[in-house]
Amino acid sequence: MAKKYDLITELYAEGIKEVTENEEQWLHFLNSACRNFRLTFDEQLLVYLQRSEASAEFVVELKGQRSYSVALGTDIYGNITRIDNGIEKIPDRLLYCEERLETLKEQLVTAKLEVQKSFAQEEELQQKTARLEGLTALLDMDKKEHPILDVEPDESVEVQPTRDKVVMER
Repeated sequence: MAKKYDLITELYAEGIKEVTENEEQWLHFLNSACRNFRLTFDEQLLVYLQRSEASAEFVVELKGQRSYSVALGTDIYGNITRIDNGIEKIPDRLLYCEERLETLKEQLVTAKLEVQKSFAQEEELQQKTARLEGLTALLDMDKKEHPILDVEPDESVEVQPTRDKVVMER
């Protein structure tokens, strides 16, 4: 934490020297400060040093049952107009949200009906899938590793366990 404080303090000291170096630098800083007029001098200087073209944006939230954000500018009367426009847009937003909700409800009902329907080609799909698995197994016969098919073993065939002979020499 101390390193960050020291870094900011050093940046601030260098910034004061840079801004007050000549009249042109000072006017450039003042131009930046005008865009960030609500910040303190220290904050304005640090914003200028990091990005001289930066400007702070202030946002007001209109709160009721919900909250609505309105970006403010530098003009007082313009801000009042922006707030009024934000308030006037609330009924339109409400109408849009209600229409969207109705559309989503209709889509939900349709989706539920579609899920309950049986798949018309289910039997054909099963037959073709089984045929595909068989053909794949035939094509893979020349490979060293044979895939294990997902079929039940034939119980009529008895499998004899095999043991490798171990030859022991002395």
